[in-house]
Amino acid sequence: MALLLGETNRMSARYFHIHDLLSRYENSDSFHFSDTLYFEKLYEPYRNKNLGVQFRGRREIKRKTDRVIKIFEWLTINDGDYGGVSAFIKGRDKVTHPSDYPLCISLNEGRSLSDYVQLDGSHRRCVSAYVGYTKVPCLVADLGAVEELIKKNKPPYFEEHRQTFFSLIEKTKALD
Repeated sequence: MALLLGETNRMSARYFHIHDLLSRYENSDSFHFSDTLYFEKLYEPYRNKNLGVQFRGRREIKRKTDRVIKIFEWLTINDGDYGGVSAFIKGRDKVTHPSDYPLCISLNEGRSLSDYVQLDGSHRRCVSAYVGYTKVPCLVADLGAVEELIKKNKPPYFEEHRQTFFSLIEKTKALD
């Protein structure tokens, strides 16, 4: 179910690299993004490419690094509150927006952590963990509501995989 829904929770894979990035940022007077494990990991696909592709890769990694640092700065000055972080990243006035919060789907009324499919937010979760916050506020969609929305709007991806998707939903509900 998680794969079909597009689960992208990569916190366990990213935390080590983001921890290295933020600790170097905090502890260095002359921080440079390319001196981090985060850079090394993200640069791997570009390493053997031509100079133009390498340049674009470095620029994209710099943008991602700056975003992680801004999330870190935001969380440290706002006591872990994500409200307004998207505007802060873009250099705008504080406005809380739904995109400030990670998104997940509740499969079985959210009684345990395994009842949630995390769809995004691994960078925010990693930064939160680095700062010491163990709970991250999320936007939670109920699986039943998602099912109704899909039946109503008939998005092409879900229509193509309709039988598989709804079969998985029924099996998930049966686990309850």
